[in-house]
Amino acid sequence: MATLSFSLPSCGIGGVDAPDKVCGAKVDPELLENLLPADDEYHETRNDTMPEYHGRECIVKTGEGHEIRIRDELAPDGIDPLKALGSTVKRLENPERISIGHEAAVGDTGIIAHAHCKFRPESTANIEDGEYVIIVKLWHDEVVVEKATDKYRKDLVRFAKNYFPNAMKARGCRGA
Repeated sequence: MATLSFSLPSCGIGGVDAPDKVCGAKVDPELLENLLPADDEYHETRNDTMPEYHGRECIVKTGEGHEIRIRDELAPDGIDPLKALGSTVKRLENPERISIGHEAAVGDTGIIAHAHCKFRPESTANIEDGEYVIIVKLWHDEVVVEKATDKYRKDLVRFAKNYFPNAMKARGCRGA
C-alpha cells in the first residue's frame, strides 16, 4: 500500500486558498467552498486499495478537520457498481439516483457514480473494457457526529459533475 501526503497547490477564493486539483484531477475551487470549508491548509493523502480493481483512496483534509474522501476503481466489465456497492449507497443517507456518468446516486453525505470506459491497467499493455467507479464522502463532525441533513446534496452534485469527467481522464479512462 503506497501512501503519499503533501500540501496541495491552490488558487484563491475570496482571499482564502482552495485547491484547484483534488486527488490528481482538476476541479473548480469554488465548488469546494461548502464541501471543504476554506482553511489555511489542505493536505492530501493517497492509498492504493483493492489492486484487483485498480482502486485507490484519496483523502483531502483541512487544518480544521473537514475531509472529503474519494475512492475510485476501474472495475471489470459487466458489473453494476450501484448494486455491487449497495451497502455503500445506503450509507449515503437517503440516496436518490441522479444524472452523472452512466448512473449515479447522491445522498446527504456523499455520492457514487460510474461510467463504462476503456482503460489500460498499469500491469498490462492490453486495453480493457470496464466500469470507472467513484465514491465521494464528506467526513467531519457535522455529517459524522451530528445527524446528516440534505445541506450538502446540491454542492455534492455540482462538485461531481465537474470532477467526475476530469477524474476519469486523469485515470486514463476513456468513454466507450
